[in-house]
Amino acid sequence: MDTKKIICSFVVLVLISCKSTHTPKTASIEKPINLEGVYYSPNKNAKIQFIKKDSTYIGKLIWNKEENLFDTKNKNVSLRDRKLIGIDLFFALTYKSYLKIWQGKFYDPTSGNTYNCDLWMTNANKTLMARGYLKNAILNRTEALQRVDNNQ
Repeated sequence: MDTKKIICSFVVLVLISCKSTHTPKTASIEKPINLEGVYYSPNKNAKIQFIKKDSTYIGKLIWNKEENLFDTKNKNVSLRDRKLIGIDLFFALTYKSYLKIWQGKFYDPTSGNTYNCDLWMTNANKTLMARGYLKNAILNRTEALQRVDNNQ
């Protein structure tokens, strides 16, 4: 067997073993953890407010250390002159009770790319974990957003 076939076989086996086989046992709907609130970005240079919009949730950029930043990397040229404050960074977030996560989309203004994302709470609901990925969750990046204390 040549090297290419061995590598392809290995990659297929890894992908199959990484694929989740979890299926919900019942159709019961679990109440989602409250996502609403304000969170610091991982580097604490920005604040994102999560709110309910229609039947989904969004995460809107409400504060940035550098106030007058523009969306210069946006793939849509007509949006490159809009200010970043006020745009939806997270959108179309819906709760998947069988996975106990929020799933939706994340817009990264530093690259101009939009990613799929999963969100879940840790640390007694003080930390919002955000995992962004393109087509599948194998190649991903996870960041922690800290809930802003009401006194901050």
